[in-house]
Amino acid sequence: MEQLCKHTTISAQARAALAFGLATPFPADCADMTPSSAGKLANQYLAHIDSFGDSALRVVDKMPANSLLLGLAAAVLPGAHFVYVRRHAIDTCWSIYKRDFSDSHGYSHDMENLGG
Repeated sequence: MEQLCKHTTISAQARAALAFGLATPFPADCADMTPSSAGKLANQYLAHIDSFGDSALRVVDKMPANSLLLGLAAAVLPGAHFVYVRRHAIDTCWSIYKRDFSDSHGYSHDMENLGG
């Protein structure tokens, strides 16, 4: 993934879960999703990505929660292509542990939690 992000036409700036634009907590909002509300969510997500001011042709969104939202992302962004990258569990835990996710990911600073 890091090698992809070094490419000049790829941006790794967008790190926001797709569900941030849902009006009600995910997944409750999905049960009643219409093409109109899906389009609105797609536009909100794309506007959020555009707010980073990057003109890259491709975006790598490395938000960990996005792996849980692939079905939603495919429905909302039908023209998008997805690459799901899996890492060795130890590498993933170390990467999470050494980053400052503040309090948004409470598990990230607890080695027992990560390795449990």
